[in-house]
Amino acid sequence: MVAKASNGKAVIAELVGTPGSAPAIDRKKGFEEVLAKNPGMKIVKSQSGNFTRAQGKEVMESFLKSPDAKQITALFAHNDDLALGRFQAMEEAGIKPGKDILIVFDRWSERRI
Repeated sequence: MVAKASNGKAVIAELVGTPGSAPAIDRKKGFEEVLAKNPGMKIVKSQSGNFTRAQGKEVMESFLKSPDAKQITALFAHNDDLALGRFQAMEEAGIKPGKDILIVFDRWSERRI
């Protein structure tokens, strides 16, 4: 999804699930497989949000305040709650989700939305 939407070129911030959990491990592994096939895509920020909306928002807020914030062109979240927190943080920072920064969910979430 992100490879197609970004023409294989993206600077990505990643909101990871609970460290050590099978879903977080599997989603990270699957995403890294896509990145390996697309050398123009790279992760510049990756941090756990523990699969929660509140922590997803906190992590996204810290990403947006970092020196790397201006170069981020895509965001990947491991589940819906992380994504919802991310949307809220972006909107509060004056960023238009999906327009200013590409929004990407794991495939399981995409099917649910």
